[in-house]
Amino acid sequence: MKGLRACWAVFAKDMACELRNRRALNAIMLFAITSLAAVAFCVDRGWPDYVAAALLWLVIYFSAVSGLSRSFAREEDSRTADALRLAALPEAVCAGKILFNLVILLSVAIVLALLGVVLLGIDIAIWGRFLIVLAAGSVGLASSSVLLGAMVSRSGVRSLLFPIIAFPIALPLLIAAIKAAES
Repeated sequence: MKGLRACWAVFAKDMACELRNRRALNAIMLFAITSLAAVAFCVDRGWPDYVAAALLWLVIYFSAVSGLSRSFAREEDSRTADALRLAALPEAVCAGKILFNLVILLSVAIVLALLGVVLLGIDIAIWGRFLIVLAAGSVGLASSSVLLGAMVSRSGVRSLLFPIIAFPIALPLLIAAIKAAES
């Protein structure tokens, strides 16, 4: 029970910080909508389902990489990482940060999916299955970005290091999400 309260406290703290300055959400949403619009206006719509699914998941992935890696870096920058380590178990801290990243990423993924239907002409045959794939892929991306963000948070080149190590780890997840979303 104590771990659950600590997880919720970390989530609430991160959400309050995000709602105060909206850096992560604005950066991710701006990148996501701009990328999707650029693809929609530059490419003909006559592509197969797997191309539309790949485009959608690539935009979701790069949106996640652009903003979700900062969950632990923010703690290091504000010098609150040690206090967070003392206040809660590591599992609760990670769970709270994963939950925060998941809320942000799901918000972006839902907006992208709806815009994808309109701008890219994505035809979703089974909405329930599509939403499950969207949620599962978002959970995977949110979890991996938190764990990798924790690993690189103390690095001086974390903004360069994170995308380098994130790609090979997220690639199997992306392939599975693209394959599941295309049919």
